[in-house]
Amino acid sequence: MLQFIFGWLTVGFISLFWSVIITAQNPWPWWAYVLMYLSGPVGALVDLVMVGGFLPRYPFY
Repeated sequence: MLQFIFGWLTVGFISLFWSVIITAQNPWPWWAYVLMYLSGPVGALVDLVMVGGFLPRYPFY
């Protein structure tokens, strides 16, 4: 359970961080950040796939 929570927070921050990078080039409204963070693993996995397979299994070992 602790690993799941840690993983959710990790992918949440990764998703949020990557969203900021994308937004620097394509401005999005503020609620896009909230939706991406709340989406947790799903949103982060989508972002990771967009990056091109960057750490695709992390942290889902």
